[in-house]
Amino acid sequence: VIGVATGTSFACPHLTHAAALAERQLFDVFGQPPSSNTVRAILGVCTTAPDCEPEWIRNEDSKEAWEKLQLVGYGACFLDRIVFSRNHDVCLIAEDHLPEDKWHIYALPVPAAFLNSRGKRGITVAIAYDPPVRSSRREYLARTMWIEVIKGMTVSEIEQFRSRYSGNGAAPRLPVSAMLDLRPTKEPLQWSTLQVRKRVWNRAPRFAVRGNSGLPLLHVVTGCQLRFATGEDNRQRYALAIRLWHESERVNIYHELRERVRMRVIERIRVREGR
Repeated sequence: VIGVATGTSFACPHLTHAAALAERQLFDVFGQPPSSNTVRAILGVCTTAPDCEPEWIRNEDSKEAWEKLQLVGYGACFLDRIVFSRNHDVCLIAEDHLPEDKWHIYALPVPAAFLNSRGKRGITVAIAYDPPVRSSRREYLARTMWIEVIKGMTVSEIEQFRSRYSGNGAAPRLPVSAMLDLRPTKEPLQWSTLQVRKRVWNRAPRFAVRGNSGLPLLHVVTGCQLRFATGEDNRQRYALAIRLWHESERVNIYHELRERVRMRVIERIRVREGR
């Protein structure tokens, strides 16, 4: 008899080992013990997808089926990536807190080496957070978070678009054309406290140069949505990890990012969406 089952017997020892490696490496970077959110974000961003066609886990509407996502998860942890730094595979980390119904913007300059070299390349973003919970509710998370990567827009344009709303009902969303088509889609991950989303290109993508930087920029936007009041501090702690990688070891992304990246977090009021 051939069957399929899900479980944690093999996964738990492997992930525990990976988490210990991540904690040790992050301690060396920060000079102090990292938060559990940061460890989880690193584990998520350093995953590799299983060798199956992407369409295998998608429904007829091209969105991932939750039942199949449970089988493959975000992939397997790439232990060598956790331990060793590489010039062609770079990870950026941020720890912060975000009030309910507000959002943060991270500006990420895209290295020329990432865009101009031949071969497969990609971006992975992971966010981990620890919201208050109540077991007596169907929607047990007091607040949820989301993450998007925006192309072809400046910070001011993103701010203006999100502020063009007042009143009740659903707020307008950012243009679909400005969002990277990250996988999995946002819907099946909305109740997960670790969200990992990826995009892979087989050839160089084209990103418009906007603003005064003279460089193509991607903007990673994170938001926090209130689900029900708890009476506790409304600030949600979280960790964000962004990974840029190229399959060629000759492509040097690290040094270019080190010179150019100055992570600036800009907090703006986020309109609460209708529930």
